Amino acid sequence: MVRRLIAELVGTFFLVFFAVGVATLMFGFRFDGGSVAAGTALSQVWLFIVAPLVGGAVAAVLHRIVYPTPAPEPVLTLDPQADAT
Repeated sequence: MVRRLIAELVGTFFLVFFAVGVATLMFGFRFDGGSVAAGTALSQVWLFIVAPLVGGAVAAVLHRIVYPTPAPEPVLTLDPQADAT
């Protein structure tokens, strides 16, 4: 069941990916001179790696500022054996 679902998702992903690529090649050039040059895409690949990491770090810092973790309250016990350890 899970394998079939994964296979369907992967198949759908590649079908959509292929369809968008073909549509870009067929219509992108005609309307606005769009290109799919690999040289420019590979020179920008660092941005697709670094930008999500920087965004995640900024989001983590903002989350700590907006939602600070409260200090833990001390646990008081009435058991004298618990204090001995």
